[in-house]
Formats: sequence, structure tokens, C-alpha cells
Amino acid sequence: MAMEPDDTPILVDGRILHGGGVGMPFRSPAIQFGVGLYESFSIRGLRAPQFAWHMERLAGAAAEWGLDFQPRLFSEPLIRSLAATGDAAAAWRVRLNLLARDDQGACIHQGHLTPLDWEEEQRRLRGVRLVSIPDDRGPRARRAKTIAMMERWRLGRFRAPADEHYLWVDERGQARDSLTGNLMMLRDGVIVTPPVGDILPGVVRRWVMECSGFAGGVIERPITVEELQHAGEVWLTGSVTGFIPVREVNGAAIPSHGQTALVLREQWLQSFASLAEG
Repeated sequence: MAMEPDDTPILVDGRILHGGGVGMPFRSPAIQFGVGLYESFSIRGLRAPQFAWHMERLAGAAAEWGLDFQPRLFSEPLIRSLAATGDAAAAWRVRLNLLARDDQGACIHQGHLTPLDWEEEQRRLRGVRLVSIPDDRGPRARRAKTIAMMERWRLGRFRAPADEHYLWVDERGQARDSLTGNLMMLRDGVIVTPPVGDILPGVVRRWVMECSGFAGGVIERPITVEELQHAGEVWLTGSVTGFIPVREVNGAAIPSHGQTALVLREQWLQSFASLAEG
């Protein structure tokens, strides 16, 4: 798996490299079968959102998939590479890949840092449209960010217009989550989100539930697509943009999209901490 041919920092097993040229053996499970996991988030002004939670989630998924995860091979070079940029105000999009090197669980710890795309972020903050698709993932794949799923998107399986995002829906018509992030809606002043088990245990989702102190409270329960179409507000949560307002679900407009989500996003941005603090 080749890296981007530019001069942004590339992390490989604790080393900091530049300029591409890092690859994987062709016969590795990561290349042949997409066996691997990843985490993605933004760093703004040398501060990150709940970095320790990302490492905790990756550790749990790695154990379930039988991958040998060593957190220090991500955290230490990431801190060094950010310090080396010399720009304390820069904003980065970070992707950390845990790639299977062989069928014994050995892994390559690989990371990409690219400048945050402000135009893309602003487009998302103006609201997106959700379109439901059948959830064909297995139970284990629903609970983790997998390289196989990222490759399916890259190869075009889930490509769509910039403001259109796919929503996984099960055979009962219940919404799960999106390739972009977890799902939340506002109903009668209460935030509602699908229960963990068949969805990704999102970091921003966890922050909303444990740290936001939302006045109306947050509950977990199944949500149907029809219910989403009549919700007061709907949004997605993910650790790059944070909160993405939804303005339409399967063609049905959400009139007051963005109000609560953007308020929560400002609160979430204030929660960023240095990587050393987690």
C-alpha cells in the first residue's frame, strides 16, 4: 500500500519518513484481503480530540481481530512529527493504519498526516444528505474501522456526490451508522443514538454521552429511517469534523438542521487536549 508522494510526515513502525516510497509486501493479508484497522481524527493547534480513547478503541478492535497493536509506535512518532512541523497553529487530518504483515498477527504501524481540508469541512458543516443502503457488513466489521471498508470506498463502492453520505440500514429498517460517522437525532429535546453492539463505538459519540452535559439527556435505542425523517434534528459524529448536520434523509428535508449539532461542536472543539495528556 503506497503512501502519498508528497512531503507530509509518514509514520512507519515508530519512524518518521517523508516523500512516499513506503509499501507493503504484495502477499501480506493487508494487501490481499484488506486485513487491518485504522483510526482517523483531526489535530488543531497541536491538540487532538480524546486521543487516548482512539488508542483504547483500536486496542480493543486489534484484540478481536488478532492483531499485535503497540500504541507507542503511533503516539511517540506522532508527537515528534507534530513538534517538527514548527507550526503550532496548523490543523491536520491524521489517519493511523494497523496493517497485517502476515497471518500470525504481526503488523505494520503506519500513519499519514495531511493538512486539514478546510473547504471540505465547511461543506460538511452546511449539511449533508443521507441515503440509506443495506448493511452488508459482518458483526465484527461493524464494530471497527477496517482497511477493507476504506478500500471499498476508495475503489468506488461507496462514492457519491460530495454532500451525499450513505446510511447503513438493517433488514428491519433500523438505521445503524454511516461510513462518515455515528448517527444522532434530536427528538422531544432528547438526543437519541443507536445502541452499541452493531455499530462503531464512536469517540465523539462517547464524548456526547459522557462529557457534553446535554440538558435534555442522551439515550440509546433503535432508530428507524422513518423516525429520522420526522426528527427535529439529525447529525453525524466523527473525529475529523466532529459534528456533521444532516439536512435530508432519503429525500425528506430536516427543517432545523445544524442548530444543536453546531453548538455541541463548539463545545467539543474546546475539549481538545495535547497528545501527551490524551
